[in-house]
Amino acid sequence: MKKIIYALLSFFLACGFQSCANDEEEVFDKSASERMSETLANCSDILQAPKNGWLLKYYAGTGYSYGGYNMIVSFADGKVTAASEIASPDAVYRSSYALVSDQGPVLSFNTYNPILHFFGSPSFGSLDGYQGDFEFVIMSASADSIVLKGKKWANKMVMTPMAESTDWETYLNSIVQIESENPYVDYKGVVDNKNVKLSFSDSWHVISVEVGDSVVSTPGFIYSPTGITFYTPVNIAGHSFESLTWNATDTIFSGKATDGTLGSFKVYISPEYKKYLGTWSVDINGTLYSMLVSEKTPGQSFIVSGPELPFPFVATYNSADDKISITTQTVGEYDGYIVKLCPWDAEAGYLTQTEGIGMESKITSTSPLTLSFSDNGVWSNYTVNSYILYLFDSADDYIGAYSGGTYQFPYINGAVKDN
Repeated sequence: MKKIIYALLSFFLACGFQSCANDEEEVFDKSASERMSETLANCSDILQAPKNGWLLKYYAGTGYSYGGYNMIVSFADGKVTAASEIASPDAVYRSSYALVSDQGPVLSFNTYNPILHFFGSPSFGSLDGYQGDFEFVIMSASADSIVLKGKKWANKMVMTPMAESTDWETYLNSIVQIESENPYVDYKGVVDNKNVKLSFSDSWHVISVEVGDSVVSTPGFIYSPTGITFYTPVNIAGHSFESLTWNATDTIFSGKATDGTLGSFKVYISPEYKKYLGTWSVDINGTLYSMLVSEKTPGQSFIVSGPELPFPFVATYNSADDKISITTQTVGEYDGYIVKLCPWDAEAGYLTQTEGIGMESKITSTSPLTLSFSDNGVWSNYTVNSYILYLFDSADDYIGAYSGGTYQFPYINGAVKDN
């Protein structure tokens, strides 16, 4: 019986394969490998065609959760040249790329490039880095645009040709200028008689949109030479906005919805901000440190300095819940290396340089103003209770602890305002 079953199975499989083979022969004049070779050759020609390269609107984070960043790339003879707002506008980096077949045409940046691998490189405490791709399935390719989809994180991105008359450095400087003119977090306005608040992330290119008392969305955006453009149109008070224009003189973002409705959002500075300015006594593992909190960006951030601090650092202010936040940041240079203030789990013995991780304050008394500090909940595997100064090289690799003075600040217990 088994022999009969095997014989019948073999017969039907053979018929099936023969049928498929005949179908393919009827539909295609060339084999799958030949067609893929032609597709890759066509993609290669398209990639190398623009004389001034491509503008890649790169999005990182699961579901575009870290927002978008401008990258300019050009391709020639297996080499890619890249520049971006995430680096100095006058810096360009060259590395290799390849076009390969992997269930479709794939563009792979197969040797390290500080720009193209920035979001996808693992860091200490974060194997996923910033959830960015450096291998992309080519969804479509033409002289006008190339649509890419990240192989790992599946974000879709678009490349469009750079105008031949546009200088890369000039273009990126226009992006950086808007970013530098917009260090603020909160903007308020009225759309269709509804109160709207836009709150920019202090770490990533995302904002939260609040209408009335409800947060209705947290869209990702990318900076443009005139303002910001959303990845997909954003519903603000029932109206769809694709972009907002920046006015540095009036510190206003404004735009017109697809139905013609106007929206205008001006910087908002909470009156509670100023109460944090002044001298504080900070309890670090039972020792009191005197620190001065001064204004950095009005209503948004502070500079914290003190005689026991080798480097001043920045604390950001969240007006929504009246809290101060201290997260990973670069604070200076020492002995040719970059110095970062890193969140530290002193009990477990781990530190991290991943952005957005740190501690936030809570008011425990108003007379005198007294704060406690706790982990902000971003570091999934450990608890931030301390900070440490650590050295990094230009590739962002760990070198060792800062050795020019006090470098450990274990167990931040609280702070009391002196005046």
